[in-house]
Amino acid sequence: MNHLFSILSNLDRKEMTRFKDFVLSPYYNKHSGVVELVQFLNGIYPQFTEKSCGDAALAKAVFPNKTLKKAQIPVLLTYLRRLLYQFLDAEAYRNSTIAHSIFLLSKLRKKKQANLHQKFLERESSVINEQIYRDSDYYHKRFLLDGEADQMYAEQALANQKGALQQKDSHLDAYYLSEKLKDACEMRVRSRMVKVDYSSILLDAILRVLEQDKERYFQIPPVKVYYHIYQMIVKEEDGFYTTAFEAVEKMA
Repeated sequence: MNHLFSILSNLDRKEMTRFKDFVLSPYYNKHSGVVELVQFLNGIYPQFTEKSCGDAALAKAVFPNKTLKKAQIPVLLTYLRRLLYQFLDAEAYRNSTIAHSIFLLSKLRKKKQANLHQKFLERESSVINEQIYRDSDYYHKRFLLDGEADQMYAEQALANQKGALQQKDSHLDAYYLSEKLKDACEMRVRSRMVKVDYSSILLDAILRVLEQDKERYFQIPPVKVYYHIYQMIVKEEDGFYTTAFEAVEKMA
């Protein structure tokens, strides 16, 4: 089956309707043939069979009153497939609040809107700081916002450059350490289940750093949680299970 139809058949009804509306928008597409094609496909969704979606069948169904050659259909399908990829990208963006924030902040910064950039940055930072469950995703969002703040301060030669850069670096450390430990746990579990050996570069060095300064790094909830889960998996001692469980409870 054509990749286009394979993806379309896996959209739900609402997604298919949004895709049709996406293609009908002149901002994204001005090709009338592609408009006719997507309207037809929307009408037969999700029955994209070889019989109904072959080149000859599409030419006859979509353009019954026009002398459209069968060879022209693949061109329209290619255009529609490209629009589908753009639609999926837009859907991912639509469902990511942090992507919205970072793109908007970037645009405000490039348009020299320092005051609006600062207000929006403060608002978004406040929203994220209200997040009770501070997993690695929290620190990733903080890192991205701090990066935008540092960029604005540097470009506008404003005060607080040091503070933003320091926060960005600290939140990057927290995100990296959390993800690294989480993956280390997953690797250990999978290696036992499917008998596959994994190699984690820098893991031993990270564990040494954490153990040398637990007071500092265990202030980061996901680092503390995954560190103890990792120890529980590796050493299989009841004490580590209890500590890991308590760390998870405090993180929530």
